[in-house]
Amino acid sequence: MGKTALASWFTLHPPRGVVPVWCFVTSTSRSGSDAYTAALIDQLAVVAGREPTTDGSPSVRDGERRLLLREAAERVTREGGTLLLVVDGLDEDQSLAPGGTGTSIASLLPERPPPGVRAEALTPDGWYHAAHVLGVIDPDA
Repeated sequence: MGKTALASWFTLHPPRGVVPVWCFVTSTSRSGSDAYTAALIDQLAVVAGREPTTDGSPSVRDGERRLLLREAAERVTREGGTLLLVVDGLDEDQSLAPGGTGTSIASLLPERPPPGVRAEALTPDGWYHAAHVLGVIDPDA
């Protein structure tokens, strides 16, 4: 089974207490930081139990995504669970391509996720804690 198949199965069949939110990036779909932000806002709003802000500039939507991540994490943690952010296909991110937004999805991953959140990123090289992708932690440590 490939990494993407494994990640998609896991997001649809999480262990008890794990609440996944995800973004699967593909080169054949809308695949940039705007699509990542939209996907997470929609999912995190459901987990947080509120309606998301539906309009605004990219910076407003970025702030909404970050706020919803904290709110969803707080709700899941209160219920004794863990919020799992899964991002697959960072190598397919079209944000830096001509016509893209210029902000990579990797740069939007939480460097230090809120309490109760685990962020995982899948790359062609493997499945990593998001901090490894961002270069915050040494993978060999």
